[in-house]
Amino acid sequence: MSISRLLCLTLLVLCPSLKAQTTAPELPKVLLVGNASAPAPVPLVAQRLKGKAVVVGTDAGGLQEALLRERPAVVHFQAEPGLGEPRLQEILAQMKRETATAFVVAMAQENAAVVSLVNEAGVAVHDVRGLDEERHADAVADCVMRHWLVLHYSKPGPGRATGPEGAVKYRADEAAHDAEVPEMYKKLPIGKLTLPADASAWQKQRPEVLRIVQNSLGDIPPRPEKAATRVVSRELRREYTLERVSIDNGEGNDISALVLIPEKRAQPAPAVLWLHSSTPDKNALITPGTEPESIGEALVRQGYVVMAPDAWYYGDRAENVPSGPRDVYHRGVPPYANVTQDALLKLNLWLGRTLWGMMVRDDQIALDYLCQRPEVDTKRIGATGMSMGSTRSWWLAAVDERVAAVVGVACLTRYENLIRHGNLKAHGLYYFSYGLLKHFDTEGVLALIAPRPFLALTGDIDYGSPVDGIRVLEEKVGAVYRTTGAAEKFRSVVSPDTGHVYTPAMRVAMLAWFRRWLQEPAK
Repeated sequence: MSISRLLCLTLLVLCPSLKAQTTAPELPKVLLVGNASAPAPVPLVAQRLKGKAVVVGTDAGGLQEALLRERPAVVHFQAEPGLGEPRLQEILAQMKRETATAFVVAMAQENAAVVSLVNEAGVAVHDVRGLDEERHADAVADCVMRHWLVLHYSKPGPGRATGPEGAVKYRADEAAHDAEVPEMYKKLPIGKLTLPADASAWQKQRPEVLRIVQNSLGDIPPRPEKAATRVVSRELRREYTLERVSIDNGEGNDISALVLIPEKRAQPAPAVLWLHSSTPDKNALITPGTEPESIGEALVRQGYVVMAPDAWYYGDRAENVPSGPRDVYHRGVPPYANVTQDALLKLNLWLGRTLWGMMVRDDQIALDYLCQRPEVDTKRIGATGMSMGSTRSWWLAAVDERVAAVVGVACLTRYENLIRHGNLKAHGLYYFSYGLLKHFDTEGVLALIAPRPFLALTGDIDYGSPVDGIRVLEEKVGAVYRTTGAAEKFRSVVSPDTGHVYTPAMRVAMLAWFRRWLQEPAK
């Protein structure tokens, strides 16, 4: 036996949890239901979902038997052009009883009555009109995996240190950890942002602050003047249309994104760029959690066009990493996130740029795309997200003035305070820029948003956002907003005894902030 194999076996014996952590989750089973005119495209879809799902097929007559035999996680049902409403209602009622299975109806011909019937049952219609064989297989593979992910993760995640008991423990742990941090890390030579005396002084100072912030991202490649795009799949849902789009980022790593377009909307409509956190991907936009309605549906039903792009190594971009499929990030399998970030951080440093800079660049490309959509009012685009998504949103707004309003949830971090508390591990490797602290802390980044509306919603026992740092940011960023005559456009709400969570009250505040600053005044 080789030494390396012996070491591996020893590790598994001594650390049995290691095997569980590094084993990918069990593959979901997908049932494709075809018909006489459109047989189930099992081979082509199976090819696309190799290693991601088990794909089986049947026809409409064999649906009941296949459900009992296969116990699928997702059923993709290709409706026949002549399928009568009574039979369709029967199938919809049958699938409603299959609570552990996601169900989607595909249509190759236009039929508004069928779309309405299916949507009223709470089921999405997969629009496969006009697709050739290859594009049809792409669309089906994309659609079924999205529905499985939403079904699989439609439950609240665990909260962190929330409530009075959690607060007591958090503060005791923080005090103990503070005492362990060496003094040298509490006295680092960190630059200070000079607060402007008046609006004119800020106008003169702002370009240099922006230059420093942009330089901290590294030598970022220019964005494509007009990126090539394509719609991979399209779904007709109750009150809105969902599109999964692919956008060429000019670096060989196409940006995958969801776009939600409301049926009832202003012409043109306000839009929200929703940026996911470090655990899920773009599909969290349409995944219910603590609320029965997903955050994407809450926004789209208020008339916003909503876009959610995958960050660099997430979602449909997961396999496009330096080491290829073997180190793909698997949600819920911790080691892979660190391995993937580690490789991308190293590569980008060698190329003279930061991983964070490339992520911000991709969010700007997503914004470019959103501004090209004919449905969107480019003067009324907001950005929001939680955790990593929060940081993505306010960094994007700092470097790109097309963002008209921002809501950051559960991540308002001042780096000096994070270091003083010894909490650098609270954020992944993706998070770090180059040399920023030689000049100033994150108040310099946030000040660039002024005078545009910015709302921060954070808990006071959030490990990644020490509350003493939030108070410094409130003072310094608030001063810039007051100087620019926009005091009412900056608000920071710190929720007591609240950890790294997105509470229902925070969602209400987010929706109200965008309603105030992005929606047209009521007539």
